[in-house]
This record gives sequence, C-alpha cells and structure tokens, in this order.
Amino acid sequence: MEDTSNLSGSLIMATHRICRMFRRGTGPAGVIIVFPLIVALTGCSDAGPAAPAAKKPIAMQMYAVSDLKLSGIVGKVLTSRPTVIVVDTAGKPVVGTKVVFLGEGTTEVQTSADGTASTAWTLGHIAGTQSLRASLPDASASSASVTFEATAVADTAAQILAVSTSPQVGLASSVASLVPRVSVVDAFYNSKAGVEVTFEVTSGSGTVTPTKVITDASGFAGVDSWMLGADPGDNIVTARVTNLPPVSFVARVNLPLLASTVVSGDLHSCAIADGGDTYCWGANSFLQIGGDSRQQWNPLPQRIVSGRKFVSLASGPMHTCAISDEIPSQAYCWGANGSGQTGVDVSQRTVQGPAQIPVDGGLTMVVTGGSHSCGLTPTGEAYCWGDGSMGQLGDGMNVSHSNPTRVSGGIRFASLAAGAQHTCGLTADGQAYCWGSNVHRELGIDTPPTCGIPDDYYYYYYYYQPCALTPQPMSTTRFVAISAGYGTCGLETSGAVDCFGFSPSVASVSNGVRFGRLAPDGQCGLSVDGVEYCWATTDHKLVPPVTAVNSSAFRSIAVGLAHSCAILASDGSVVCWGRNDVGQLGNGTTLASSIPLPVARPTNP
Repeated sequence: MEDTSNLSGSLIMATHRICRMFRRGTGPAGVIIVFPLIVALTGCSDAGPAAPAAKKPIAMQMYAVSDLKLSGIVGKVLTSRPTVIVVDTAGKPVVGTKVVFLGEGTTEVQTSADGTASTAWTLGHIAGTQSLRASLPDASASSASVTFEATAVADTAAQILAVSTSPQVGLASSVASLVPRVSVVDAFYNSKAGVEVTFEVTSGSGTVTPTKVITDASGFAGVDSWMLGADPGDNIVTARVTNLPPVSFVARVNLPLLASTVVSGDLHSCAIADGGDTYCWGANSFLQIGGDSRQQWNPLPQRIVSGRKFVSLASGPMHTCAISDEIPSQAYCWGANGSGQTGVDVSQRTVQGPAQIPVDGGLTMVVTGGSHSCGLTPTGEAYCWGDGSMGQLGDGMNVSHSNPTRVSGGIRFASLAAGAQHTCGLTADGQAYCWGSNVHRELGIDTPPTCGIPDDYYYYYYYYQPCALTPQPMSTTRFVAISAGYGTCGLETSGAVDCFGFSPSVASVSNGVRFGRLAPDGQCGLSVDGVEYCWATTDHKLVPPVTAVNSSAFRSIAVGLAHSCAILASDGSVVCWGRNDVGQLGNGTTLASSIPLPVARPTNP
C-alpha cells in the first residue's frame, strides 16, 4: 500500500511553493485550474510547513529483577549485576528500549528480548553506602526508575598510619604523656577493622601494655600505657601488621635540668643550673641566648660563656641580664640592644656575649623591661638604662641612653620591677614608687604629668602621653613584693594581690587565694602551696589554674609571650609548656605542649 503520509507531506510542501509563486505573480499558467482545488484542500498561509508533531512518551513500567540491596569491596566489580525488566501497560516485555544506569559513571543499555537490562557495577573508592539508579528516559509512567544500593566495605589492609604525635618528650622511668596509636587503612584510605596490630619496644628500654591490639570499627588501635626507660636518649615503639611496612613512635627521655632560677622572654628562656652555670634556649634572632650569631634558635639549653658564674637572672622580651658572683657583684646583659638596654652603645644593635654594666660599686639586682633595664647598688640606689621615651629610666627626662643613670629622688629601694614602659621600686618598709608610662594607669596614680614623645616620622612633632619622669608614690598599701608588665601588681603580707592599671585601675585579684610569690611579668603568681594562678590584665579577673599545670607544685615561675617555665618544688627540675615553634620549651623538639615537660639537662655542659 502507498504511504499516504509521504504523499500528504509532499502535497503540503508543493502547495506552499505554489502559494509563494502566486503571491509574487510568477505562478505558472498550467496550475491555475488546479490551484483553487489545492487551496481548498490545504489553504495558503505564511507560516510555512508545520513542524512534525513531538513524539509522545510511551507508557512503560520498570521493575528490579535482582536484589536492591547489594554488598561488595570498594573499587571492585559486584558479583551480582543490577538487573531490571521493562514492560508495557499490558505487562508485556518491551524490547529495545533504552535504560540508563547512573552511578559513579553513566551506562546506557538496550532491553533484550525478554525486556531485561543489566550492567556491571564497579563500586567507588569510599567505603559506605553507594547507589546506582536505573531510569527510562522515554517512559511516562511514574515507576520509570529503580535505585539499587550497595554496602561498600574496605579492601585488604594496605598501610599503617601513625595517629599519635611523635616525637615526644618525657622523664626517665615515667609514663609517656601520649601513647602510640595507629590507624589501619586500605589502598583508598578506608579504615580497616579487625586487624591485629603488634606494638614492640625496639630501642631504649621501657614497656608497652598491651602488646597486641585489634583495630576497632573505625580502624584504630593503640596501647593503654607506655612506660619510658631509665636511661636518657630515644625510646622507640614500633607498630606492625603482617605484610605491611611498620611505623615507629619516638619518645626522647631527658634527664631533668636542675636549677635555682628560671626566667622567660618572649621566645626564649634561661636558667641557672645547680653548679652555677647559666643555660639559655629558644629564639636567638637577637642573640638573647648567646651562642653563634648564625644560629637563629636552639631547642636545647646551651651554656652562656662568660668566664664567671651568675646568681640571678632577668629577661626582657629579647634581651637577658644577670648578676654575677663577683665581689662586688656586677650586672651583665646580652641580646637585643636597639635602645641601649644591654648597656652598650646603640650602634651595636645586638650583643652576643654578656656585657658588663658600668656602675661604680657594682649592682646586686637587675630587672628588665620592654626595652630598658634597671639595677640596684649595694646601698639601694637605682640605676636605669635603655629606652627612656616614656620616662621609664626615672632620671627626670624622657630620653633613651645606654649609660646607666641614677634614678632621681634619692630613694633607697630594696627591690625593683620593670614593666613594658614603666619601672617600680619597693622600699624596705614596703612603700611602692613607680615612674614611666601611665597610659593604662599602671603607676597607680590618676593625674600624672605628660611626656612629649617625638613622632617616628616627623621628629619636630610631639604627641603627649600620661607619664611620670621621676618616682611617684603608688599606694598607701604596703607590699612585700612587686611585679610589672603592662600593669603593676603588689603582694601584701596577708597573701592578697593588688593590681593597678586598665579597668578597674586598682583591684584585688586574690579571690580567696593566698599567694606566696609573684612572677616578674605582673600577670601570674604562685599560691603558698605552689599552684600557679594567672589573671587577665584588662579586668584583673583571676583565671583558675589549669589542671595539667596544677598537678605539680612549683618553686618559681616565669611567663613568656606564649610559653611558661617553672621549677618543680619536688626536685628543683625545670619544666616548660606552651608554644614551642623555636624551641622555647628546651626539650629538643618544636612540639607545643599543654602540660609541663622537662627541660633537657645538657649532655656536654
């Protein structure tokens, strides 16, 4: 039979061509008679030939003929192929229709003679639930898609990963603070449960318990305890799984540095060891720990070579000072010297070795501020040198100089404290005097005079700040000790601590705690039972002691920029905690610690 649809289409196309010719007046004479008939049948219009009608979706349904819930190993092909069947509304299989499987990739499959379609499913690399969706893009029925799910499990163990930190530091014959802990994974880093891990001490002495551990559901395994050996050096524990490369954990066993004094700057610390030698560690960018000028930092204590012994220390942010055991005793300083704070002309920006401070009769005490230093003579006279821009040298001027200058007023002091830009002195009867910056009311007075400070860029221009160029009485309260940082604090005979500066300008920070000692920074102290407490500078609120730090009683403490050091009351050993990026904890590593760790005793003092 002739295809009438093709004939009809040809007739329509011919009609439109004839219509266009007659509109232009070019129609052939031979078609004049038949044209009305054609027009009557089809009509002429400007729309052109009609577009073919859109193909309507066929009503089909699709069902799963294999299990919807499957399981397999990551990265592997499932043994069971996801399979669907496609039928029409009468339930008869539909042959040759397209089924799209969408999972990690896209696969198109034509239904076979029985209406089924299937595909191989390779699971992705991440363990857990994965899905594969089969759909009919040409179907109109609501049941035109089926979703398969597969539980993907880890492949065979391929690697051991260290979870706990290594190296770490501990004392001889003590329990390591971090136990060895590993994760076992497959080639795609999926955790592998149920794997036996063996832990063994492979260097040094000590023990681990237990020695065999099965990985948990998350693939982790670790020992319960690691007892370090009795000898100094590296203790190593190795974790092994059959047929896999092992991983090792290192704990450096340090013999403790026993010391009588410890001080801290911004990024360094120093201590006077039993025997009288002085050691420093941490940052050395300004030679504040002595040693080789090419060495920017040292994570282990190194001896300050001076040819003499020191009996006390003080540390500014980037310089260090000490009092010798000479008769009469002398003060020495080293480190940053941008303002002359080490007693050397400022043309020498850093001082590598201890430089003697030239004061007739010597000095019995030295303190260090932000960029200035002060000392006491045997008769109680105070001398200061370094930055004097805010009057912190107390000589009646706000001028910096490297030569020690006597503090004005003729007051005899029993002790001194140096803050960021101010200095305080305590007389034998407990009266406190302060001088220098009062920007934060750290002098304990409300209306001091002002200092004209030359602008850094326009030296002929001055701006004015509250300050005192000579000692001013601080408070009617009598103190037994005083400390200074950005504020000033005094310790009363009762154990209460009063602080001055910021808001409120004077406040008690004790909150029921009885203090026995203050840290030089004016922001921390030790209770009578050796527990460290600190307080916020701006509002003087007492910060409760951290449990880890509170576990040991301290004899003295020193606070740096982001680390602290202390001497244990039990045996006199030095411990440090906090930031450690330039070795300021002194244990041979650059690992930060929230708990006190022993500073290493030098092996070649």
